[in-house]
Amino acid sequence: MSNPNENTKQTADRAIGRERRRIRMWAVLMIGFWLVAALLMTSIYLPYGAKLNHFIKQLDEENPGINRSLMVDRAPNVNPPPPTPEEIPAAVIKLQREQWIVSHIVGYQWLVGAGMLALAIGAAILASVSTVALSLTIRRVTLRQVNEGLAEIAEQLRRMDAK
Repeated sequence: MSNPNENTKQTADRAIGRERRRIRMWAVLMIGFWLVAALLMTSIYLPYGAKLNHFIKQLDEENPGINRSLMVDRAPNVNPPPPTPEEIPAAVIKLQREQWIVSHIVGYQWLVGAGMLALAIGAAILASVSTVALSLTIRRVTLRQVNEGLAEIAEQLRRMDAK
């Protein structure tokens, strides 16, 4: 018949091995989720910035220099003369095109901003949950190891008292 101490030791080693695998799994998930949360912003924001840059170039082609004054938060110092009756159709078309570009910029800002916020909050929640799960798993393993150590010490004390 096998030694009961050996069976107990093997069972404890298997339990500790399972807990170590669980800790590794939670650690990998935690790091992965935090990386996703960090990289999510740049992976969404950079294409968004490229799209806005495209719209800014379109506006700048039609109104050279106007974007420089807008970037420093000043009203453009442009006071064009009123269009002549012959220029009104072209001016209306130009105004409609610029309004279309600005409306798309605003739409993209709202859509991408809302998407970035939702994804960042989701990734941060997953990262936080995995961090808490890792902490609780480590705590549980530590307490189990302390209990096993105390049980071993108690067993040694009983054997000493029996002698």
